[in-house]
Amino acid sequence: MLYGRAAEVAAIGEFLAGEHGRVLVLRGEDGIGKTALIEHAVARATEATVLRCRGAMFEAMLPYSGLTMLLRDLMGGLDGLPAPQRTALAVAFGLEAGPPPEAMFIGLAVLTLLAEAAAERPVLIVVDDAEWWDPDSSAALLFAVRRMSAENVALLMATERPDIAAGFGELILERLSPVDAAALLDAHAELSPGLRYRVLTEARGNPLALLELPRVVTGEDAIELKGRLARVFATPVPEEARLVLLVAARGARPELVARAAEAMGAGPANLAAARATGLLTDRMELRHPLVRHAIPSTAAEDHEAHRAIAEVSTDPDERAYHRGMADLGHREDVAAELEAAAGRVAARGALASARTYYIAAAERSPDRDAANRRNLSAAELDLAAGRHDIAEGDLARMMPPYPPEVRARVTGVRAAIAMLNGDSTRSFAMAMEETARPDTPPEAASLLMCALMAAWYSGEDALAALGERLAGVPGADAEFVSAALRGRVGSLPEAVAAAGDIAVARLLIMCGIGLTTGQDAEARVIITGLLERIRAEGAAGLLPTALFFLAEADVFAGRHEEARAGADEARRLARDTGQRHWEGQFAALGAYLAGIQGREEECRRLSALVFGLPGEPGGAWARAGLARLHLGAGRPGEAFAELDGVVHRPELCMLRAVPDLAEAAVRLGEPERAAGAVAFFEAWAGAVDRAWAWALVERCRALLAGEPEAHYLAALDWHGKDRRAGEEARTLLLYGEWLRRAKRKGDARERLTAALEIFERQGAEPWARRAREELTATGAAVPSTAPDPLAGLTPQESRIVRLAAEGLSNKDIAATLFLSPRTVGYHLYKAYPKLGVLSRGELAGAI
Repeated sequence: MLYGRAAEVAAIGEFLAGEHGRVLVLRGEDGIGKTALIEHAVARATEATVLRCRGAMFEAMLPYSGLTMLLRDLMGGLDGLPAPQRTALAVAFGLEAGPPPEAMFIGLAVLTLLAEAAAERPVLIVVDDAEWWDPDSSAALLFAVRRMSAENVALLMATERPDIAAGFGELILERLSPVDAAALLDAHAELSPGLRYRVLTEARGNPLALLELPRVVTGEDAIELKGRLARVFATPVPEEARLVLLVAARGARPELVARAAEAMGAGPANLAAARATGLLTDRMELRHPLVRHAIPSTAAEDHEAHRAIAEVSTDPDERAYHRGMADLGHREDVAAELEAAAGRVAARGALASARTYYIAAAERSPDRDAANRRNLSAAELDLAAGRHDIAEGDLARMMPPYPPEVRARVTGVRAAIAMLNGDSTRSFAMAMEETARPDTPPEAASLLMCALMAAWYSGEDALAALGERLAGVPGADAEFVSAALRGRVGSLPEAVAAAGDIAVARLLIMCGIGLTTGQDAEARVIITGLLERIRAEGAAGLLPTALFFLAEADVFAGRHEEARAGADEARRLARDTGQRHWEGQFAALGAYLAGIQGREEECRRLSALVFGLPGEPGGAWARAGLARLHLGAGRPGEAFAELDGVVHRPELCMLRAVPDLAEAAVRLGEPERAAGAVAFFEAWAGAVDRAWAWALVERCRALLAGEPEAHYLAALDWHGKDRRAGEEARTLLLYGEWLRRAKRKGDARERLTAALEIFERQGAEPWARRAREELTATGAAVPSTAPDPLAGLTPQESRIVRLAAEGLSNKDIAATLFLSPRTVGYHLYKAYPKLGVLSRGELAGAI
């Protein structure tokens, strides 16, 4: 019976009754009853497949130990996984050799295995003592559950720590009320009134204390509860049992306890004595985690216990860990063993665990340079895993001076951290200073290419300086980027072909530059191919950059719904993997698209998210979106305020927002305030020489000219050579408004009707409303245009429907979007009635 837990039992019942992916964290102090509630949940889940695991100290340092134990009954489905997922999980679990897998693909493999199991019957995952799970297992499992929206998979975790599974629903377990505490005590012990009062006083509502204190309660003053419970378990610990219990308490795996204790001089009689205390189970595990605090020992005995465990272990990583715990001094042989373990663990994709080994190796290093190298490796792993705040702490443990190759790597990490913290100016300055040193190694030249994003946010002077510096770096990619930054636009496809087989990261940089030089369509084709390569190779770390450039290309081409769906999917992926910088970038892009379509609440909400992050990642996009929102809603003053003074910055969306600034200035009756920005834009258009860019130039000229018609006609002529529907509709609207004011109602109706049709199909309601009002003013009956059939879908439904219409299977779509096939099918099922179709075969015709 669970005393005083009626509310918690009801909450767990509601949790178990859910139908889709969900997480509940039971949190509270030691002995508060978390395990009892877990047992209750398991007993109720009679219709579910229960996957159960309990964290243990002896597993916390072993990569993916928790996940391996949890999924052991599902590993028969390993060969059925898509190849990148199967390989990633097999390498992570040490089943085969291969390149280090990306954490995202490991999480996706877990997602697929769980989804397959949930297709048969509901799945309940139970993780008790989650604080003792290895961090890489936790990250992979939480990633998988976050991506489930259709599977009946429930994850119930129990932990003391608030940082475990932060952001998920929590059930905080409080101590029992006096009435419930008394009922629990009376049900399990018969005590005299005086002793009963003393137990209730000292237990203070903690269920474990209520059950254990009756054995050992004394007249001593009450002490801190955790200490009291530890003393409960420590009393009595016979000397003949102590060494065996000490070995178990210091993290020996159950199968090693007897052998390690024997290495310390304990024999079968000692083992029997340890079991007789009730503190060691028949499975050779401690009865409760608090026992580890309860075994009296000296520091020398603790070290000896770790040495004994290392001596009997056959796992090299486990042996390295315990040797590190045993030899607390500075020993190079121990440090080297820990460093080798870090390398092996990193090769399995367990970056958090590998980082722990590197830090331990650094602490044992007798040599400053060796310690620096190991701390730096830890920092680079943290940066790769998106934990740049922790990486900064790793660097702080280093002691200069450094040799050139180490100094260059340190600069690279610090420059990346500065960029992620929003200090692009400092990031750029560090990269430029390091590469200017005469002793900097040649490979550090890659810092210059990495400095491009920082330069972009640092201003035109920074870009010009980077262009000059890159002129001395070999390679077709550096040559292409350098030329573009110095005003000479080269062909992106030709440059990519000339670059040959170079890293995907550098090809993506070229594509980013291609977008800045107006080669949107060419960049999109190349990025699409690179995305296939990234997914096939499991290089998930490059996904955000590629997806962002793809979404930008879609925005510029007027494929707003496609861009919105892609940005929304990428933002959720960035959120689920803890990449706050990229979450901000994609939120900003979403704000821009919401601004175009007049979704004011969404635009402001996403913009607020961006502006609340360090450095406001994507802030330029958010401001451009707010400007478009205000302009569409007839608030030119607010639109102008968002753009004034920033359109000269080199961010791409700001450059392409110059036509919005010009329109806002004209509507304010102050066209001269936009003249400088328009001249800046004209110079850029002249350099890139693209038909769509000249169309926008002519539209700006029309807005600022006394006699605009020739410019409007020229703009429409340019639009006809490179159709971008949204921008063409804006030109048609402005021209139609001018024609109506010139009393040429028939000509105005033709232009306004065409604009209205485009706006309605794109879901740009504020602009459609303006077109309708203008048409009504001409005396015309306003036609009704069929809306975009995808406009009624959520961004995720839209993305899935588009891919399905292209002929991709649910399995292929799932791999592309990092979902499970069941989730894909669930969203398609929801989308069909919205589109008025009954089957997959009708999708292509419907959209």
